[in-house]
Amino acid sequence: MLQLQHSNMPAVFSLQLCPAIDIYGERNYPRGGNMVLGGVDPTHYTGDIFYTPIVKKQYYNVLLSNVSVGGVMVPLECSEMNKEATIVDSGTSDVFLNDALFRGIVKLLKAYFKGRDDIVPPDDFWSGSAQLAWNANILDVFPVITFYFPLHGNSSMQFGVTMPPQLYLREVDPDGEVTSSCGGECNMFVFGIRSKSTGVILGNNLMNGYTVVFDRDNAKLGFALTTCQLRDNTQLHDQPKVTYPEHRDGSVDCSYHGDDNSSSSTAYFTITLPMLCVTAVALFCICLWIIRVYMRMLVLILQEVLETYGVKRIMNILFHPFQMYTSITLTGQKISLLFWLVMASGTC
Repeated sequence: MLQLQHSNMPAVFSLQLCPAIDIYGERNYPRGGNMVLGGVDPTHYTGDIFYTPIVKKQYYNVLLSNVSVGGVMVPLECSEMNKEATIVDSGTSDVFLNDALFRGIVKLLKAYFKGRDDIVPPDDFWSGSAQLAWNANILDVFPVITFYFPLHGNSSMQFGVTMPPQLYLREVDPDGEVTSSCGGECNMFVFGIRSKSTGVILGNNLMNGYTVVFDRDNAKLGFALTTCQLRDNTQLHDQPKVTYPEHRDGSVDCSYHGDDNSSSSTAYFTITLPMLCVTAVALFCICLWIIRVYMRMLVLILQEVLETYGVKRIMNILFHPFQMYTSITLTGQKISLLFWLVMASGTC
């Protein structure tokens, strides 16, 4: 449902995306979502809204300050977590993470399951190429993944947005396609967090647990716990939640400033490429000058030959080329100059 707060709208809107799947087959609650232009409806969330700065408005870029799996922090610099960009995008179904962050999370997930005998996901499950069969305890066994953001107005604080397994385990039909029609009866799941070369996209499956406020006027993006019912919450130990702000090292810059390769690329485009262009233009002008001199020299030589031997003699030479060396005598200086001009023009 789309709501309009008032006619003189500020550049603010909020999204409440409600899940379409009830994994326990309970279909007695309404599903759908809400978008509010101009603000946020207080009935769409519970608790507080915590905001993080928007660092680039075009794609609602934000910054991650930390990521944890089951309470264990991923050992990766936050600038590397935000490599290229981190955006919140309702149009992307899953969460996509850059390779380094994805590998860090999967490593902690594998360590979390090490030694268990009830549920041990195969390696292919984390890459998205294998499915996991239903188990009555599956949602209670998988750990919570938490994404941390710097607090708007106080960079020395951060708040967490949790992603419990009911958000990152995606139900699939017998053909392996993510579906909303099974109602929990397909009994097969895939990992809803994927890898990409660069950038982070926090997509639809994370947003299902929250009402998200996009405030362009104040360059901030907020998270609050949604009032949508998430499947069957009574059977889950871990619920989505926005953790209360905690201290972090505010001196750490989580912005990604590129690596050595990108610096080299920048130097190439700002220094080397213009120099190459200038050099190419200079060589082109020199070649034109050489060709011009060569053509003038050739005209002078032909003119001299014509004056010396006449047209008839020239025609005989053309039809008897071996007489060229004995019939026409040019000065050594002109022959040498003509040779080097031909070589230079050939190089051009």
